[in-house]
Amino acid sequence: MAMRTVPFNKFINCTEKCWSKYINGKLECDCGSDIRIIEWFWEKDEGESNFHLDPKNFIVTFHPVYSSGTSVVRGSTPFKQNMHYYWELKMISKLYGTDVMIGVGTKEGLQNFTNYRFRFCSMLGLDDQTWGYSYHGKIQHDKLTRIYGESFGLSSRIGVHLDMCSGKLEYYINRKPLGVAFTGLKKKELYPMACATAAQSSMRLICSVSQEETLQMLCLKCVHQNSYLYEKYSSIPGLYKLYSQKYFWMTPSIACKKVSKEQEEEELYYLAMNNNSAKRKQKKNFLVTPRSNKKSSSKHARSSREGNFSARSNRPLPLKMDFEFVQDSSVLRFLSHGTLNHSEDSDSD
Repeated sequence: MAMRTVPFNKFINCTEKCWSKYINGKLECDCGSDIRIIEWFWEKDEGESNFHLDPKNFIVTFHPVYSSGTSVVRGSTPFKQNMHYYWELKMISKLYGTDVMIGVGTKEGLQNFTNYRFRFCSMLGLDDQTWGYSYHGKIQHDKLTRIYGESFGLSSRIGVHLDMCSGKLEYYINRKPLGVAFTGLKKKELYPMACATAAQSSMRLICSVSQEETLQMLCLKCVHQNSYLYEKYSSIPGLYKLYSQKYFWMTPSIACKKVSKEQEEEELYYLAMNNNSAKRKQKKNFLVTPRSNKKSSSKHARSSREGNFSARSNRPLPLKMDFEFVQDSSVLRFLSHGTLNHSEDSDSD
């Protein structure tokens, strides 16, 4: 499945001009609508009257006249297995009342909600078939509620990343990741859902995209977890922009700040242990036994490895080494060229 590239803008927030477009209780600006890809829409069942959809099925308005309980809306398409899904909702009205929630659920969970239509409650997560994130900053599943992240309201953009490969669900506020909220969702037939108790509360679907898990995605996850690799990756002309377009919802899980020389050398050491070119450079130190002379060098390799352990712990000491090979590491090379095969890195038998 080919992923379509989209315009990327890291900083998209409502400005003072946007508030001039706050008309009849709704924010009608286009801020945050930079990703113009919609793969599913909101769906309305026949006879449903406690929420209203716009002609394109992007905007849902709960309780258009007055509220008599809790209303829930479901997406039109179930999520497939072994795929990544990301969608964003922008709150275009003030949020108030018992609860406004965003999450996922099964068909069985939606059927269970018929008992709560005339009750004011936090509907998503009241059973074991739904998972929800409240505008109060809490998450809920199977009646278990816990504090999770920030509260949200008017003009907030809530992103949802559903990893159907590992069964994890993560939320974002204005593209800021809040961490994994739920696990154990693999092999379930899930739909996107949202619910609200407040009269005339509205939210707009601004993007819904899907992506197969690729080696490029896995490499980018590795880069996002390593401060040194991320610094090198973001400094390569064009590479950062390219993958920001394809995986705009993936953000670094490390703080982008300067690290000490000792921390940098330690990161390089562990990176080198998994890098073929680094292994070849360290053969002189007998950190890696040459294939052609395993028996003769095994004794020296053992003594050399023992000599590189700290006297206070069994953790190997960081080594001083040249930084050049890291710039051509397997991870960054794959992101740049799309291949891990490199003739100069192949070991001879």
